[in-house]
Amino acid sequence: MLSKRTISFASNSARFTLQGKPNGSLVFKKTASISVIQNVRFNSNDLSTAEKVEEAKEAVANTGFSSSLPDFNSEIVDKVSSIPLDDSSVGYLKSIGMAEHPLYWLPDTIQQILEFEHVYLDIKWGAAIVLTTILYKLALVPLQIKQSEVSVNLSKFQAESKKYNDQMYDKDLEHYQKMQTTVMKLREKHDLGSGQMKYVFLPMVFNAGFALSLFTSLRQMCAYPVAGFENGGWLWFENLINIDQYLGLQILSSASIFLYTKYVVLANQDMMPGAGGNSILSSPKMQKVMKFLPFLSIPFTMHLSSGVVLYITASTLSSFVFGRLVRSDKFRVMLGYKPFPKREEILANAAKAAGNKPQGFRESMKQMQSQQLKKVEFQKRMQKKIDEFEKMRSMKK
Repeated sequence: MLSKRTISFASNSARFTLQGKPNGSLVFKKTASISVIQNVRFNSNDLSTAEKVEEAKEAVANTGFSSSLPDFNSEIVDKVSSIPLDDSSVGYLKSIGMAEHPLYWLPDTIQQILEFEHVYLDIKWGAAIVLTTILYKLALVPLQIKQSEVSVNLSKFQAESKKYNDQMYDKDLEHYQKMQTTVMKLREKHDLGSGQMKYVFLPMVFNAGFALSLFTSLRQMCAYPVAGFENGGWLWFENLINIDQYLGLQILSSASIFLYTKYVVLANQDMMPGAGGNSILSSPKMQKVMKFLPFLSIPFTMHLSSGVVLYITASTLSSFVFGRLVRSDKFRVMLGYKPFPKREEILANAAKAAGNKPQGFRESMKQMQSQQLKKVEFQKRMQKKIDEFEKMRSMKK
């Protein structure tokens, strides 16, 4: 046991006291500035006054207390600022290292949107996931309608331009230029400029980018896990962090993919370029495979968190609903677009583009290869004529 003693040190700016407690602990105390050094004994008989002062200064300098004392205020501030918020406040995700760059990184943007919906609408995380999925699918509807219009126009253009394309490389250069001019006029007639063709691919690009970002965001949130995910669902999948042990969400997800494949993908193949008998999906075997494939998703999703599988289910169901609405005449007219062409008209254009002979995918590839060979032969003939002309001109010189 230490007796209660006090050792004091002083400098020009402050005084420090080291006090021993009976329980063995030490306490530092800082007091006002003084000019006297206490409890430091010097040999006054052997040293002059100036040397005593210098020795006192060295003793104070060697203590090092003035520079080694911690800044308790800053430590407290750092500890308080590092305490994360709860999920009922905006900024919670950022406090745990998520949604840090929502202005230019799409996964962080999606996490910020999910947090806004969860906090301001006071809904569960599961409801926020479903709502975000529906909103982004709804935002793609105008692009999907535009895609369908461009695809139908392209089908009509292929039907009318087929005979000109087939004859383009049969004769001389003058005939080729005439056929090419006719094809260009047909392209303008059906509003298929270079700026229109991008709408064939834009919906797929946007959908893939947003779907991948939302999938990545949810996997990160489930793996952390985010507060509120443990009771953010409903019924048997109330905990969005855990895996659905009953596989109920996986079955719903595969069923929704089946509906989307059968009633949207396979149904919309008629309006795609090269539709009808030329489409690779027109094969009966391929259609059976496409209807069976959705159920293979169960083994791939059975180890994912319920929150992620909930998103997949909501995404495919909303794709099915909006995919059907895109082909609805009432819905299109309500949004200010033209009614969708009748199935018979689309199939007639497809048959005309195929030469009124239904062709499978293999026959279509053979036809494309034959057309390419004709183009190569035409280029050789033109090059031969150019060489003969150059030879004759050099002889005249």
